[in-house]
Amino acid sequence: MADEEQYEEVLEELWVLEENGQIAEIEHMEVHGALPVSLAVDKMRDMGLLTTAPHPPMSHDHKTFVNPCHDALKPAGVSVGDGSMIVELTPRGRQRAADIIRRHRLAERLFTDSLALDSETEIEQQACKFEHVLSPEATDKICTFLGHPRTCPHGAPIPPGQCCGLLLKTDDEVIAGIKGRSRLNGPYTRDEMNERR
Repeated sequence: MADEEQYEEVLEELWVLEENGQIAEIEHMEVHGALPVSLAVDKMRDMGLLTTAPHPPMSHDHKTFVNPCHDALKPAGVSVGDGSMIVELTPRGRQRAADIIRRHRLAERLFTDSLALDSETEIEQQACKFEHVLSPEATDKICTFLGHPRTCPHGAPIPPGQCCGLLLKTDDEVIAGIKGRSRLNGPYTRDEMNERR
């Protein structure tokens, strides 16, 4: 695995930990790659993608959950601050992580909704590959093709992209616009619907 791909995996892991209400501790992170996680984190800190700090001196619970892309069960139990390091995303790292998560979750949608893959293992494996190769343009095209889905097949939110900008109006605003249209004009075309959003 190339360093850049491993950095993306670390960013994805940090996003998923945060999404699940977990403190990201280097010792609890499961990311595959050529570099040890601690070395990858050091390099990424130097790149301005994340920060590290000593573990807080309070105990906290770890929820058990699985990040399917990494196929790693997170440890359950209680950790107490022991001088180990915690990791947090910087704004730059958060944006990059959001882009990775978006590509992954859109790929999951593509494989389930359009290609009708039903093997969860196959969907995850392919989505994990796609997240590293999709360009921003291809990602936006897939998002548009899928109708700008808001969640992945598992119900997790998909970070919106620039192509979703027109869809950020509330559903109520869109429905109000549709109800306000005269039936004499016939149904909206796709272009008219996009303009109204």
